[in-house]
Amino acid sequence: LIQNMKRKRTHFLFFLLYLLQMCRSDACPTQNKDLTCYNDYSHNITCVWNSSSSSGLTDEECTLHGQKEFDETIYSASCTLQPFDASGTSLKRCSLDFRQTYFFVSYDLIPITVTCLPLNHSETIHYTPACHIKLSPPEKPDVNITNVSWIPQTKEHGRIKLYASQLEWKHQDQ
Repeated sequence: LIQNMKRKRTHFLFFLLYLLQMCRSDACPTQNKDLTCYNDYSHNITCVWNSSSSSGLTDEECTLHGQKEFDETIYSASCTLQPFDASGTSLKRCSLDFRQTYFFVSYDLIPITVTCLPLNHSETIHYTPACHIKLSPPEKPDVNITNVSWIPQTKEHGRIKLYASQLEWKHQDQ
C-alpha cells in the first residue's frame, strides 16, 4: 500500500512538473517596429519612436506614458519625445523614470502608450523589461597600446549578478 502511494505521488509530481514546463514561456515578444524600448532593469525605460511610419506625425508633440501595478499601487511615469539628434530625422526619444531602484521584475508586462497632439493619435505596446535590458555604459576605456580596460559604471546591480560586456572599436580614420 505504501509503495503504491509513493508511485502515485511520484506520477503526480511528474505531471505537475510537466504542466509547469508547458506554462513557462521564456520567449520574448518582438519589439514594435515604430516604438522600441530598452531599460536598465532598475527603474528607467528609454524608448525611440519612429514618427515617420505614422503619416503626418513628424511635427506633432508626442508623449510616452507607462504604468505598473504592484501590490494594489499604480506607479506611473511619463516623458515628452524629443528629436533623436539635430539632423531633424523622424526618430524621437525619451526616458520613463519610475524612480524606484530595482523596480522591474522578470514577469512585468508594462503598457506604454505614445500619444501625439493635436491629432490625438495614440498607440500602446505591452513592454517586458526582462527581455530588453541595456545597462548603463562604462566610462571611457583606458587604452594602453595593446591593452584596453574599463570599469562598469554601475558597481553592482541588485538583480543581475552576472553579465558580459562587449567591446567594439574602430580605427581613428574610420
